[in-house]
Amino acid sequence: MKYVAISLLLFAAPFNAAAAVTTTLVKAFSTPANVNRIEREMAVRFANQKYRNRQESVDPDLRELSDEELSELHTIIFHTHTVYGHFDIVPVMRALQQQVQTNSKSVAAIVYKQLLITDPKTGEIHVQAPTLEALGVCPVKDSFTSEPAAATCSGFLVRSDVILTASHCIESPVLGLLRFVFDYLPDNRGGITLSAGSIFEADSVVDRLDSKIGPEWVLVKLKRDTGRTPLTPASTRVAKGDPVSVIGCPGGGTLRSADNATVRDASPSGTFVANLDVFAGNSGSPVFDASGKNVVGILTRGEGDWVDDLSKHCSAMKICPDDQCLGETVTRISVVPIPK
Repeated sequence: MKYVAISLLLFAAPFNAAAAVTTTLVKAFSTPANVNRIEREMAVRFANQKYRNRQESVDPDLRELSDEELSELHTIIFHTHTVYGHFDIVPVMRALQQQVQTNSKSVAAIVYKQLLITDPKTGEIHVQAPTLEALGVCPVKDSFTSEPAAATCSGFLVRSDVILTASHCIESPVLGLLRFVFDYLPDNRGGITLSAGSIFEADSVVDRLDSKIGPEWVLVKLKRDTGRTPLTPASTRVAKGDPVSVIGCPGGGTLRSADNATVRDASPSGTFVANLDVFAGNSGSPVFDASGKNVVGILTRGEGDWVDDLSKHCSAMKICPDDQCLGETVTRISVVPIPK
């Protein structure tokens, strides 16, 4: 889910009174509950277009809007507001903090082995998977949408031969099909090229906790030692308002980091909620404290990532105000019995 801070839009000039998308309509739908009505209406119409359904509009206040007007209303509320800050997800090798690059050496992409193809001539291993854009996501300049979307989750070392990730990322029947890939970075050809030494197989599940509403985690022992330095668990708990950051594989693409986030709710005992800029593929990512050196949690679950853009006929990043939508749930590192 993409979170950015948004202010209420102050119009330099009012809309034409005859236009369907009026100032009154914009103000009426600028609340969280009514925003959901817009998205529900857009989903119905998208299904009508894609599957030729005959489902009628269910919202009397939006029924008279054309598809273009509905998209305009959504764009005004979500995308044309003043944005505090900027798109916070950056490739780890372009991060300003050297600590991010150091930490990234211990973060792995979790990829199905079938997507790792060895070139018989060069011995290079290439990732072969469709991009998010090929799957219908709207292009975002200089982002992960144009990269192979192969990583199902992220994980990180808590011992040089043990990976910690979210439990929903590891199902026992497919454990042998997964590979834990380090140095998951873009090459200079728009793809992802790997060395055999950076790819690891699982040996076994050491321990796990499964939950759909509370903390969840799994510890996986690798078949061989990585020789890499594990990340350091934090010794203290984060509190509401504390800064946090994350490293992982948003959208299934290459390793990226995101900062400028804070803890929104620290009241649960085994989890906390933060407004981190993350997407599918980030599950299992390490979440760091303000120093960027210590892991305070494992990214677990959160808000949906995309919303249908009827005008562009693709799925656009969903944008929420910093203090709205569900937020991203993080399992506290303190609840995990990390092996010595």
